[in-house]
Amino acid sequence: MRQSAFPSILLTSFQVWRPDQISNSSDDLLQIVAATYPRIATLRFLRRVPVHFDLAPRQVIGTIESERPAAVICCGMGEPRRRLGLESSAVNPEGRKLRSPLPLTLLSQDLRATEISHDAGSFVCNCLYYEVLNYLQTSSIPGLFVHVPRLTPQNTQAIASDFMQVLERMHQRIEHRPPHWVDPPRSALSA
Repeated sequence: MRQSAFPSILLTSFQVWRPDQISNSSDDLLQIVAATYPRIATLRFLRRVPVHFDLAPRQVIGTIESERPAAVICCGMGEPRRRLGLESSAVNPEGRKLRSPLPLTLLSQDLRATEISHDAGSFVCNCLYYEVLNYLQTSSIPGLFVHVPRLTPQNTQAIASDFMQVLERMHQRIEHRPPHWVDPPRSALSA
């Protein structure tokens, strides 16, 4: 397994899933991050993951195993949303809920285009998030899922700025590792 010399964050995005889609806003956002984020060397990218219930978790977890990042942020498109959604939890088909161990209130504090969401949906985004959180339970690697609204000329700057603030706050917490920078692991919490 590869271990980087500095703490890295693995960022993932999805490909499009409908023929009428030109791009996926999660991948568009990661393209902006790759071109402008000042700490680009601390990021690892897994872009255009297939929108597939089995392939997406397998591909992302395989990359986590090989890269051994300090944190994982999976991104997906949230078409009806207007703000970045930091997802607090994911639920499996049997109703078992897993929560992100990250302090979402601190990560989103004072960000104007970001909110904490408690509904990761019922599609591949929720499935991927659940499987990643389940896999990460036995490690010290925190995970997060971020829903990205459709990017427009009016919102792209605010969305990208907020996301980069979330990245910077993650880096600060990873580098300094203050006590309790993540909540204690929670296995199953009923819905």
